[in-house]
Amino acid sequence: MTYKEDNDIIGSCFGGLSEDLYVNSDGLLTSTWRMFDGPGLFYKKMR
Repeated sequence: MTYKEDNDIIGSCFGGLSEDLYVNSDGLLTSTWRMFDGPGLFYKKMR
């Protein structure tokens, strides 16, 4: 995901305005930041 401006919610090891997100085997959206000692944030789709 690429953001238009800097924001504290951007979870990236490399800085900048983008972060890599993927859907894991449990169907949760997560980022790769946790692999580099960042927080493990998981997002679940709500109806």
